[in-house]
Amino acid sequence: MTAASYSCWPVFVVPYNLPPEMCMKQSNLILALVIPGPDYPGKTLNVFMQPLIDELDNLWKNGVNTYDSHRKKNFILKAALMWTIHDFPAYGLVACWSTHGKLACPICGSDINTFSLKNGRKPCWFDCHRRFLPPNRAFRRSVKCFRKKKQVLTPPPKPMSGDDVYKELQSLVPDATGKSTFEGFRVDHNWIAISGLW
Repeated sequence: MTAASYSCWPVFVVPYNLPPEMCMKQSNLILALVIPGPDYPGKTLNVFMQPLIDELDNLWKNGVNTYDSHRKKNFILKAALMWTIHDFPAYGLVACWSTHGKLACPICGSDINTFSLKNGRKPCWFDCHRRFLPPNRAFRRSVKCFRKKKQVLTPPPKPMSGDDVYKELQSLVPDATGKSTFEGFRVDHNWIAISGLW
């Protein structure tokens, strides 16, 4: 008899305005969501996250009346989402960027150096990130330590600001054929949706 497959995704919120020695204590970790199910949430992650997103939005815009025990008076507490931490597949789900195919690297985006393996059509990222090294680094010119007879002299891709990403997301056009979510998917971009965090 085999065990049934099951998936459970916890989402924790950590207040980072505490001293470092208190920040990651178990008593200060807030279990905000538990996403149960037979499979991982996939594209429905935004639906599960919506109540948390609404609360974070309210904390940013309106705040909440809170008691300060040191000053012995109330104040309006506001909060902002600083970052999210997860493994690479979950990163793809939270950011709504597919981590499959030749455009899987969300840092490189469409400015990629992937290549296909000879005995298969799988994309490979081996040696695609030497361009992030300093320009004078010896590893960039090495022709035997990485891919044979291959030097990497190109600069890294230009980092995108939050405004750049937001503009790109706003310019996405729904795919009329229904084969993917947006036109240019896996050619110009790997966006599968627009995250509710935007």
